[in-house]
Amino acid sequence: MGSTACVGGTCVARSSKCSADGLSSVSVDETSTSCGLYRCGSNGLCNKTCSSTSDCAPGNLCDSTSNACVATPPAAEEGGGCAIESPGDKRGAHGAMLLAALAALLVRSRRVRGGTHRSQ
Repeated sequence: MGSTACVGGTCVARSSKCSADGLSSVSVDETSTSCGLYRCGSNGLCNKTCSSTSDCAPGNLCDSTSNACVATPPAAEEGGGCAIESPGDKRGAHGAMLLAALAALLVRSRRVRGGTHRSQ
């Protein structure tokens, strides 16, 4: 960072560079430092903030409120959502159907009996 190198007969300041995968900053003395949640920036140093998810390491997102890279929340499990009963537990549904069938039979039997009384 403070050292120089000769390039084509001209002395130029040497600085950090990004690793090949863009997830670490490599200093002049070849010391590699992981950028953690961030990617290495165009200046060869690890980003400290983000303006988009492309500034973050894979598996992380840019939180636009704080301009910080954050871990991606785990994906929701398949079959999620709202459920009234647990999978495989059909006792409640069968009980309701049985109750409805009994009520229908009761109503029908009263109509039949009621019709018999009328004819007497």
